[in-house]
Amino acid sequence: MFGNLAFQLISFIFFFAFCTYACIFADPDTSDVGRLCTITIPSMLFQWLKRTLGQKRLSQLSKLMDHGFQVIYLVVVLGSWSIIFAYGYPEIEKSNYIQSYHQYTGYALFILCMGSWHYACHVGPGNVTAKTIPLFDHYGYDNILYINTLCPTLKIRKIARSKYDRISQRHVPRFDHFCGWVNQAIGER
Repeated sequence: MFGNLAFQLISFIFFFAFCTYACIFADPDTSDVGRLCTITIPSMLFQWLKRTLGQKRLSQLSKLMDHGFQVIYLVVVLGSWSIIFAYGYPEIEKSNYIQSYHQYTGYALFILCMGSWHYACHVGPGNVTAKTIPLFDHYGYDNILYINTLCPTLKIRKIARSKYDRISQRHVPRFDHFCGWVNQAIGER
């Protein structure tokens, strides 16, 4: 029993360490492991799906999956708020300890939450092109993480803290990550 548990724990630690290295620390441009996990395997999976489903169904699935996290977000958030509105607010009306103006605060908070999420979904992160480099070039190169090189995809100068986003197919200033919840890259803007 203990030997099996120890084996499972050690296996999990090695698997977690490998995934952490491959997905976070390994650079696909210089590391074979990084390239395998972030470029080769996803490309092979995409080609297999393309052969299996066909181009038309794959594009339909891709369009649906593009907004999958947004649908999940809306189901969770709107479901939670509807529970609060349906079951929590009647309790506020019955309570002697909570004033009724708290209901209006909740409505305002709901509108602010949905409004900020909608804004984040529709305002782009910025786009570095040859013409817009001066607008986004605020940070110096440290020659460790940020080196003065050309973007291999767009053939423009790669400003510090920027990255080419292959999903939106643009160079994003101050790239942080691609967020599925808002379905776009998170960058400077």
